Amino acid sequence: MIFEKKTIDSHIHFYSWFHRDGSDYFQKCDELQEALGLQGLCIDCMTDPMYGGVENNIMAALYKLHNPTAYAHGAIAYPSYPISLPLPEGMDPLTQYRELMEIGFDGMKFLYKPDVQKLAKLPIDHEVYAPLFAQMEKDHTHITWHVADPANFWDVKTGRKWDYSDGTYP
Repeated sequence: MIFEKKTIDSHIHFYSWFHRDGSDYFQKCDELQEALGLQGLCIDCMTDPMYGGVENNIMAALYKLHNPTAYAHGAIAYPSYPISLPLPEGMDPLTQYRELMEIGFDGMKFLYKPDVQKLAKLPIDHEVYAPLFAQMEKDHTHITWHVADPANFWDVKTGRKWDYSDGTYP
């Protein structure tokens, strides 16, 4: 029996429209998919200001139009950090989720690792998220949830970008 390779990349992030070599990220993703023989790609969005901003959702939606084998997980956007409540009308997590699903997103990405938690100052178990998670559970929506980093990120001697060793991170 011959098995056809049906691999889909776990997830890729867009950080800007263009790669450092000047090519656009759509081209880079297309080349990656072809080179690895992937059946599809999943673009996971990160809307916090450290990782690109709300344009990540826009880029992922456009990439899905460009590449019909792509999946996209949208991210909730906030008007400012730290996140302050109440959120402006229409920016609550449930409304944003519904809009992302309506335009064709396949799931949601939550980036809630220590550096983002420190920036956001709004715990992910806050009541503002309860309607969102209830709806996602009802809809059986796929989630990619980034909650931590490897142990070596917590060691100041490693020189990693994410050094959580100063005691100020949750």
